[in-house]
Amino acid sequence: MADSQSTGMPMLPPPVNPSDRGRGPLIMGLTWTFSSLCVIIVAVRFWVRIAVTKLVSVEDWLMLTAVILNLACQSCLTVAYHWGFGKHDGDLTFNQLVKISKWCQTILDIAKEAGVKEVVASTTLGVSQLDVNVRVYPGSFMEKHMINKKSLETAVEDRGFEHFTFLRPTFYMANFLEPKVSRYAEVRDKRSWTTSMTPDTQLPIIDHVDIAKFAVAAFQDPGAFHGRAIGLASEQMGIQDMLDLLAEAAGQPGSIRAIFMTDEEIEAQANMSGFSNSHKVLRTASDYVNMDELRSITPLTSFKEFLEREKEAVKRTYH
Repeated sequence: MADSQSTGMPMLPPPVNPSDRGRGPLIMGLTWTFSSLCVIIVAVRFWVRIAVTKLVSVEDWLMLTAVILNLACQSCLTVAYHWGFGKHDGDLTFNQLVKISKWCQTILDIAKEAGVKEVVASTTLGVSQLDVNVRVYPGSFMEKHMINKKSLETAVEDRGFEHFTFLRPTFYMANFLEPKVSRYAEVRDKRSWTTSMTPDTQLPIIDHVDIAKFAVAAFQDPGAFHGRAIGLASEQMGIQDMLDLLAEAAGQPGSIRAIFMTDEEIEAQANMSGFSNSHKVLRTASDYVNMDELRSITPLTSFKEFLEREKEAVKRTYH
């Protein structure tokens, strides 16, 4: 069995819920269903071409090639599922993390040998906090999440690409919408959010579209972004202010409330698997984001603008 010394990875806490497959079964079910349909449709097409029209064209062979390539891709996804594809970081076993790390390093090696000169990697703001030894509960989801993302950054640095940039996003705005809201089901189901953040916390939140904007900016000017690790956010907001905007967008003003845990309650739940205690580290997340610098790079999306853009998803989630 692999250990941290033989893999070069730092010591990791045990998995929170290793039996939880996350979104893996859903992904496998959908992709294999559509792959099977592709095989059936193309098989019927070839039967018609050969038995009825007696004419097989170039387009048919191209479709067959596409199906074969799709099945090869599907096979790779299935192997990835076996090694944790679709699971949360905190639920991955050590062996799964080792395998993921090796795949990542293999991909980077292939990219390097192929002549790739620039890498832009999206990790997490937690790496900035890990770098300055911000306290994280041992064994928590957040600790494993940070360590896993840090190992990715280290792998990129070790390959010696001509240019590399790390984008470190914070809390996704999309976490409040399907399908990501399943991680924060209390917000959807009970119209409340129990959190270890405080009423004074200014939480940096990020629109996933803005992450793409920063990636494009880095690729367009690799020299200016080389070696930088940029904490990303689209806006910083108080927790209750954020929930009020969400409730208003759902057509239910004032219906979602924040429940702030006391330090005693947080300590009592330190070894539990939920996100509420792990989020204590987010109290200081705003210290690692420079909003003025971010605005100088690209226009940012406010939470209100995000909710307006995603209004159909808001309705589906909070119907």
